Amino acid sequence: ISHLASQFPVYDVRVLLNNSNKEEERVIDPPLIWATYYGGSAYDGPLDITTDYLGNVYICGYHFSSDLPVLNPGNGAYFGAFTGADAFITKFSNSGVLLWATHYGGNGAGEFASAVTTDLSGNLFVTGYSNSTDLSPLNALVNAGGYYQPANAGGTYDGFILRFNSNSVLTWGTYYGGAGDDQPL
Repeated sequence: ISHLASQFPVYDVRVLLNNSNKEEERVIDPPLIWATYYGGSAYDGPLDITTDYLGNVYICGYHFSSDLPVLNPGNGAYFGAFTGADAFITKFSNSGVLLWATHYGGNGAGEFASAVTTDLSGNLFVTGYSNSTDLSPLNALVNAGGYYQPANAGGTYDGFILRFNSNSVLTWGTYYGGAGDDQPL
C-alpha cells in the first residue's frame, strides 16, 4: 500500500464557517433524489445509461431473468416477450417512476444492449449485439423497405441498431455487421 501513497496525493480540506452558527448542522454531500434496484432472480446487468431533454432516465443491458420487471405502457410502445438471454431497455421518469421496460431478443442464445442515447427530439437509440437470426420486429420492419441490413450476416454475433420515438414506439431497426463477430460497445 505504501507504493500507492506516492501516486495518490492526500489533501487536507477545511471549511471556514466565518460568523455563522458553528452548532448548526452542515450538509456537504448532495441529497439522494431517488435510487432503485432493477433486476430479476438470475444474472442481470446494466451496460449504459442516459437521459433525455425532459430528464427521463434510460438504461439498457442484458438479463437472464424470466421474472425481470417489465412494463408495457400501451399506445404502441414496443413490448417484447422474454426469449431467453435477452437485452433490456427501461425508461424511468426524472423522479424515479418506471415508465417503460421491455425485453429485446430472438431465437439465439443472447442479446446485449450495450449503448443508449437520445436526441433533442426525444428519440431513443439503442445499439447492441445478438446471435439471433430473427430479431423481432426487425424482419417485419425490413418489409417496409429502406433498411440497411435485414438479416444477421454471420459470425457468432452481429450488431443491431434500434430507434424508438419519444413514446417508446420502435420506428426502425437493423442488423449491422459482417461475416465475423461484431459487438458494438
